[in-house]
Amino acid sequence: MTKTSEMMFEIKWESPIELRLAPRQRRYTWDRSNILMIPGVYIFGWMDGEKFKAIYVGKTIKMKQRINTHHEGDALMDRLIVMPNEPRVLFIGYVFPDGGTDKVRRKVLSIIEKALVRYYVAEGHDLHNSYGECIKKHTVKSKNAPRGLNASIFVEAKYDGPDGFI
Repeated sequence: MTKTSEMMFEIKWESPIELRLAPRQRRYTWDRSNILMIPGVYIFGWMDGEKFKAIYVGKTIKMKQRINTHHEGDALMDRLIVMPNEPRVLFIGYVFPDGGTDKVRRKVLSIIEKALVRYYVAEGHDLHNSYGECIKKHTVKSKNAPRGLNASIFVEAKYDGPDGFI
């Protein structure tokens, strides 16, 4: 008999932060004064009417520090510039996992980040990684599939730098 375990993770989402195009610069800026230095996940994107379109999902142990590095990064800024609609927004969700070690926090954050990435890719969002590359989507169709076996499957993969796909 297999044992099934289930873990519930709670994310406390903050109000969306509107990104503003900085005068005479090819980058967006935002109010960083209320961002905390605690673990969480974050999503950059834009609003298409009432619908949110994600372009980047990230995780961090120190939110304020990580968000500040994105402000200086060119790949994400380039993606934000070419998005078709305003407003561009940043969603921040703080995560308070049980257990006090960074190892536990990193594991919880990785699980949540992967779940969010899979959700947005499955919904057809144009997600990109930190290098500005689009997350790959693949459809695999099989021939002569045995009865009861799904003839085609959808596979998603995220390129994670020099180590390859995860």
